[in-house]
Amino acid sequence: MRRSLLFLVTILWFAVQAQKSDKAVRFGRIDPDDFKSTKCPIDSNAHAYYLFDAGNSSFLLLPDKTQTTFERHFRIKILDKSAFDEGTFSIPLYHTASDEEELINLKASTYNIENGAVVESKMEKTSVFKENTSEHWKRVKFTLPNIKEGSILEVKYDLRSDFLWNYQGWVFQRDIPVITSEYVTDIPDLLTYNPHFWGYVQINSSTSNKVNPGYNFMENITLYQAKNIPAFPDEPYINNKDNYRSRLEFELASTRFNNVNHEYTTNWKALNTKLLEDDNFGVQLTKTGYFKDEIETIKNKNLSLSEKIETVFNLVRKHVKWNGKEGIYTSGNIKKAYDDGLGNVAEINLILIAMLKALEVNAYPLVLSTVDNGLVLKDLPTLSQLNYVIGVVIDGEKRILLDASDPFATVAMLPTKCLNGAGRLINEQDGLWIDLKTNRAAMSQATYRVSLDPELGLKGNYSEKDYHFAGYKIRSELKDSTGLKQYVDKLHEKYKGIKLNHVAISGFNELNKEISIEAELESSLGFESTGELIYFNPIQMERLTENPFKAIERKFPVEFEFPAITNAIVEIKLPEGYAVESMPKSGLFTNEDKSAKFTFVSEVISPEVIKISSLLYLNKAKFNIEEYTGLKELFSHIVAKHAEQIVLKKKS
Repeated sequence: MRRSLLFLVTILWFAVQAQKSDKAVRFGRIDPDDFKSTKCPIDSNAHAYYLFDAGNSSFLLLPDKTQTTFERHFRIKILDKSAFDEGTFSIPLYHTASDEEELINLKASTYNIENGAVVESKMEKTSVFKENTSEHWKRVKFTLPNIKEGSILEVKYDLRSDFLWNYQGWVFQRDIPVITSEYVTDIPDLLTYNPHFWGYVQINSSTSNKVNPGYNFMENITLYQAKNIPAFPDEPYINNKDNYRSRLEFELASTRFNNVNHEYTTNWKALNTKLLEDDNFGVQLTKTGYFKDEIETIKNKNLSLSEKIETVFNLVRKHVKWNGKEGIYTSGNIKKAYDDGLGNVAEINLILIAMLKALEVNAYPLVLSTVDNGLVLKDLPTLSQLNYVIGVVIDGEKRILLDASDPFATVAMLPTKCLNGAGRLINEQDGLWIDLKTNRAAMSQATYRVSLDPELGLKGNYSEKDYHFAGYKIRSELKDSTGLKQYVDKLHEKYKGIKLNHVAISGFNELNKEISIEAELESSLGFESTGELIYFNPIQMERLTENPFKAIERKFPVEFEFPAITNAIVEIKLPEGYAVESMPKSGLFTNEDKSAKFTFVSEVISPEVIKISSLLYLNKAKFNIEEYTGLKELFSHIVAKHAEQIVLKKKS
């Protein structure tokens, strides 16, 4: 097989080089006319754009190994200062304990026009550095020098890999427009890769076949091409842009060497079995001797199912701290992680599952992809999509999801990074898919009980209560209760004119309870006085000043982290000698299926006291493309209502 593959890659590599020499743009050969353009030809609002982005992948013969080789070459035109960050680049490299992808032939330069001539500023080697990003990924980062308005940036590099399964994909749509994007793949029919496409940009492809005389294989050369590609929209509430941007990836399906076929395409049932039999996954669940004493103690308490789950969850969470590493495999025997009190996500949650199983609880591992890692494609059964494992307890029709690695997660409330499509439960049968969405809303209520000073504004008491995911977000941001000062400092920075004094927090360490924040408040936010008239906005830190949904249409869903209920109640004691001249009207606004609702209530409690309440209710986290217009209109109503002022007039 090795000899056949060596012949194969030698011929393929020279064929590809010949093809590239006819088509490729040479590095450093810059046309002065490219500097004349001051606007992107397909987007007049763009701050930068790709003149071209070209790549190719093939196979390469080295003296001691066979590799895939990937080459990328691109140029970017910088139009104004806001695009200078486009001159910083990051190239990911996969590695294992014994092998690592190699970045070679990296060339990068900045070009400017000076006195009518093209001047090149080459990147210095000292500008390139490598850093670890996860257990199996590193990245090479570099920044180009001397970037100015009108500069052209050029980068070219090769990437060589020993991992045949990691055949390079291609991104057509980027964060700035692309005039031309082309990707050539050269794959012999001895290897089969299944392409998978994402996004909505039209991608054209053409394939040519060429038989190599004297060898029993055929080259399949495919050109993937797209032109005038708009920038990926910079819109809010997208969990992961790569779930929707136009791109291409490959899955190794089969190999055929010396007339021996090897199929790599599999199914989730087979992967279920593979994980159960893996020494760094399923086999670890059979090792229970190291926590025998703890289990006997729990058994003697005659606890209910919910009490068993809560007890074991808290025991593991407190005993084994997370070391910051994700993944679906343990790094060794989980007994060591238990003894050391430190482990990765898989080690912590497999310990949790093993303990629950020892108590005869129906507990199983569930593998998933976190939000940052992207959605799992159910029709692409590969473990490489997955980067996280949690525990699941099956209680009749009920599914209880558990992650003991997160210090602020609770029973049945996963960290928000895990709320990403569906995960695969691994059991002794065939496994099954479980939705990772949550029906528990983040509930937050702010209450203002204040008096209005004609000269200074609002002054009084502020209280905030955060439940479920709202409490989780606060805890995650503060890290510990001593972080409250930094949290308040951020509020002061964000809301100019508001001052919170004597701030106190309670419930921080009681994860199953709400967080409560109390403070004294002084606010001139939205306040204006002419002596005769006082104008002010009653909604304070909860005010929505602009609609986050600005696009006329949207080509991907709106994704909030979780369902949410946000309520603000403002009770205002009027200053002596003033009466209400005008107040905002109450109103109720909903989208078509009432999955989003906004209620605004304005009322006079007494001649001295008025009350305003603003309630936003999002019954679900994900709104489909067809629901975008209704959601956008709802948020327009919120902005309009929050902008309305109360007017007081001095009594004559």
